[in-house]
Amino acid sequence: MSNFIKLINLSIAYPFRDPEAYSLRGRIIRNFRVGGRVAPPETTVHALDNFNLEIKEGERVGLIGTNGSGKTTLLRTLAGVLYPTSGNLEVSGTVNAIFDPGLGMDAEASGFENIQIRCMLLGVPQSQMAEKVQLIAKFSELGDALRRPIKTYSAGMSMRLAFSIATSIEPEILVMDEWLSAGDARFVSKALHKMQELIRSSRILVIASHSEQVLTEWCNRLLWLEKGKLIEDGDPSIVLANYRAYTAAG
Repeated sequence: MSNFIKLINLSIAYPFRDPEAYSLRGRIIRNFRVGGRVAPPETTVHALDNFNLEIKEGERVGLIGTNGSGKTTLLRTLAGVLYPTSGNLEVSGTVNAIFDPGLGMDAEASGFENIQIRCMLLGVPQSQMAEKVQLIAKFSELGDALRRPIKTYSAGMSMRLAFSIATSIEPEILVMDEWLSAGDARFVSKALHKMQELIRSSRILVIASHSEQVLTEWCNRLLWLEKGKLIEDGDPSIVLANYRAYTAAG
């Protein structure tokens, strides 16, 4: 069976209350104006709004858009972290999500313990666990630090560990937010090579990136999102040109 992703009239909405309205100052002003009898209005933020999309096997899809456009929400939805408020999501294939280096990490547990926990969550068979743990440990180059709680790690060390775990599984569908600032230049180079291998082996790629080089070299299709809506879908060079013109116009 071929791999695919389908979003059908999919929406994700969040209720939103203005924090200022619930502050002490806001309550005092409301008391003077309406005697405190009227609650502040609640609005709804549509992170994804009636979204329709189909991604087929072999496609390498890049996401662009300004902050708050819905890119991260879309990635988290495809990864199964967020669930639609309405509409449907169909995914055929195993998904590996690389977009939040700290997701699922236990600060009190050691590096080795976090590797084992994450491998279990990623579905690594028990018969392969010991070998997988050693491969991840070797790639991370953290040595004896893996015996310490990760709350003692620097940001770079935590990134190395998270990256090493996340890229240890070859998925059919790879969903990622570009993050390769994993330490010194030599390790970043190694991480980039590993990422390129993972992308080549995956059957579908969906990546959000601010790098035009990444989007043009890695992707054969580009989606431009704004305010939870799909503005344009097509050839990366054309969509990028239109997006640049839009951002330049302010």
